[in-house]
Amino acid sequence: MYSQAEEVEEFRALKKQVLTSAYALFGQDYPKADHYDVIITRSKTRHHDYEHDNRRTSYKAALIVYLYSGTKSTWKLLEASNKKDSDTEAIGQLNQWLREDLGEVMADMRKGDVHGPTRRGGQRLLEG
Repeated sequence: MYSQAEEVEEFRALKKQVLTSAYALFGQDYPKADHYDVIITRSKTRHHDYEHDNRRTSYKAALIVYLYSGTKSTWKLLEASNKKDSDTEAIGQLNQWLREDLGEVMADMRKGDVHGPTRRGGQRLLEG
C-alpha cells in the first residue's frame, strides 16, 4: 500500500506520461492547440444493498484538449477511463490506453520516420 505522498507522486508521474503521449498522438489532429490537460471526475453510486447506505466513490480520468489558444473556455474530450476506485487507478488506465495507441502508431515506424505533417504553412521541419 502506498503512502499518500507516494500516491501523489505516482499520480503526477502518470499525468506527465499521459500529457507527453497526448502531444505525440494528437498533435497532428490539433496542430494549433497548445494545451492538453487531464481532469478527474468523482461520483458516488448507490449499491443494491438497501439495508445500508452503501455509496461507492468512483473516479474517471479524462484527457482533454483546449481548442483555442489563450482561452480555456472551449475544450474537447479525447479519451476517458472507465470508473475506478481511485484517481491514480483511473489515470493509470488512461495512460495504459494511450501507450498502447502510441505503440500501434510506432509499430511500423523505423528510425528517422516522421509522424505527422512535414510542412506547416511556409514552415519546414526542424532538423539538426
